[in-house]
Amino acid sequence: MFSASVPLDQVLEFLWVAETDPRATAALHNCSKDLIHGYTFSKALARNSLLPLRLVALVRLGEETGGLSQVLRVLSEDLEEQVRTRKKVVASLTYPLCLAGVSFLAMGGLILYFLPRMIEFADSLNTSLPSSVQLAFRASQFLLHPATLSLAGIASILFAVSTYRLLNQPKARLRFDQLTTQWPLLGDLVVSFNTFQFASGLRLTTLCGCPITVALQLLKPTLPNHYFRHGLERALERIRNEGETLSEALAGDGIFPPEVVHLLAVADESGKYDKVLKTLTSMFGERWERQIEVITSLIEPAVLIILGVTVAVITLLFFVPMIKVVSSL
Repeated sequence: MFSASVPLDQVLEFLWVAETDPRATAALHNCSKDLIHGYTFSKALARNSLLPLRLVALVRLGEETGGLSQVLRVLSEDLEEQVRTRKKVVASLTYPLCLAGVSFLAMGGLILYFLPRMIEFADSLNTSLPSSVQLAFRASQFLLHPATLSLAGIASILFAVSTYRLLNQPKARLRFDQLTTQWPLLGDLVVSFNTFQFASGLRLTTLCGCPITVALQLLKPTLPNHYFRHGLERALERIRNEGETLSEALAGDGIFPPEVVHLLAVADESGKYDKVLKTLTSMFGERWERQIEVITSLIEPAVLIILGVTVAVITLLFFVPMIKVVSSL
């Protein structure tokens, strides 16, 4: 609509009428009012928190360079891609998580409801239960006792608070995020996702006319992993202080995959960052989605195996002894 020469306040008014979320509606309405009162579009967005500060900075850059239409088009494509990817991830995780939840509830029902009924039934027959059943019943009574639950809750709260405080310390958070890149399966996912965020964000900022140093400064707080943020900070220092190219600066710490460094070296020589970054965005976006599919495909059989083993253990420890008790009467 903006590219069709529709005024921004009218565009926001249209979005305001079409929006169903009350908070978004109020923000769009206030943003439209700010434009009417003389605020620039970037200031109106910042005042109403409609976009992250990184994207607001790009909008301001578009206003200053006269390329606001192109900036908004690129931002729209980037946000649509993020929404599509998020929906795909949520859809792929829904079934395994539901299956795990149902399995957990089923196990809880067996322990909390069925096991006490077995004890009552055995008592009504004036017979002694097998030791395995008695042990399981005593263990469940101990675990479900109010004092045990209270101690477990206090311990969980203390653990969560101490972990939160520890991860708020820069060195500890940096070390933890570095370790996450080395975990089996999840480590590759962390690397691919942060590389995808880096490539897509750098492409977006360079399309808007940002110099590499400004682009890296804007990108640094947007990466979720602090280990990658630290790598970008060190690369930015090398570019500013030692005059290295982007590929040389990123190769120094070896945080990003080798193919990223190689392709960026090509971009440094040719100056065609847009094509190279588009290739990297597509490459690591697809890789990240494939890794999500692999992990979710492993969750389902893992849950089924755990459920099968649990059912087998319950059958051997509880049902078989109970059947023998009943048949001996």
